[in-house]
Amino acid sequence: MTNLRVIRESHNISQRKLAACIGCSSVVYSRYEVGSRTIPWEVLVRLADYYNVAVDYLIGRTEVDATSLSEYEITLIESARLADDRARADALRLLQSNRIGKDPEPELA
Repeated sequence: MTNLRVIRESHNISQRKLAACIGCSSVVYSRYEVGSRTIPWEVLVRLADYYNVAVDYLIGRTEVDATSLSEYEITLIESARLADDRARADALRLLQSNRIGKDPEPELA
């Protein structure tokens, strides 16, 4: 599983436009996204440069784009993704009610 579709959609860019930016056809790019065609490393590097993310994020080795997040923030995001809806809502309420004047990155246990 890759994060190609997720990141492309989060940047509001079409497959056609992205394919043109990285120098391939939209059909080939579509196949990269669905996993029916192997992405050459040169294309992975171009995509990582285009989005300013790590190749590991693009190919799904990490769930979170860690290029601009601390280890603590990555842990929070990964934990939230694994939690059920109620736990996420409770955690968000707790974090929002306690965020003023607190240390933004306590040590991980």
